[in-house]
Amino acid sequence: MTTDAHASFGALLRRYRVAAGLSQEALAAASGLSVRGIAALERAERQAPREDTVQLLATALRLRPDERAGLVATLRRRRGPPLPAGDTDGGPPTGLPIPLTSFIGREEETAAVRHLLRQEEVRL
Repeated sequence: MTTDAHASFGALLRRYRVAAGLSQEALAAASGLSVRGIAALERAERQAPREDTVQLLATALRLRPDERAGLVATLRRRRGPPLPAGDTDGGPPTGLPIPLTSFIGREEETAAVRHLLRQEEVRL
């Protein structure tokens, strides 16, 4: 199946589901996800899914490697380029998403808290 380079995750998910001849209920059963979750993804009511969710969907849809890559590419377009390993300030990776807003005008306080939390003798 050819993919539209500008298709959203939800539109592409729906296209692959329909091409596979599956209802949302059947895809939910095959992937172990909820029908409500799949419907929300297809309607773009939810933020982009986690990588493990995408893998479950791709497996349930029996996508070829190029189709799977196309589905993942829609998420990269939405999220932007991959983040470097570790925090942007050079700290260890946290696994947390980049905040949508910053602490405007709180750079000094944020730096002081980071400094304290990185000390071994400091406990939370």
